[in-house]
Amino acid sequence: ARLDGALALFVSYILTTAIRPQPWLAVGAALTALGTLMGRQYRTGTNLRSNLYVIGLAVSGGGKDHARNAIKEAFLAADLATHLGGNRIASGAGLLTALYRQPASLFQIDEFGQFLASIIDKRRAPKHLAEIWDLLTELSTSAGSTFFGAEYADQHLKPRQDIIQPCCGIHATTVPDTFWTA
Repeated sequence: ARLDGALALFVSYILTTAIRPQPWLAVGAALTALGTLMGRQYRTGTNLRSNLYVIGLAVSGGGKDHARNAIKEAFLAADLATHLGGNRIASGAGLLTALYRQPASLFQIDEFGQFLASIIDKRRAPKHLAEIWDLLTELSTSAGSTFFGAEYADQHLKPRQDIIQPCCGIHATTVPDTFWTA
């Protein structure tokens, strides 16, 4: 009830178009969407940015997917779809390639508990998945500076790709049991 401005409008849009309105999920979703769009344009006096990682937990059938779909529809209608990252992040290299293409990107990941379980265990996760966790950690603290990409032996074939002020937003949803197990 105390929201205002663009945040209140976006939350209202999500709630009024939902079959099962979920106010807390709508606020989290709207924050990640607006944070991504504002990401490289606004900062605090201490250089904090709006790159948010938000996880929405709800039981199956609880309406978790509506906010993700509402964001997708709104971004498409406003010609902002370039700010939507893929629904899946298949590798660390894929994450960096997406952010190099569009430094302010929102990744909306369903079944995040399963995704988290597949990337967080460094002993069992394949390297291309395990590096996602490290990159998400590093990107969250690099938003106010330049993220220097990977160095490869053949710089002519594969030059380093630096990302200036990366704004990687995560809007994830999952069921509680899967999340807490991961």
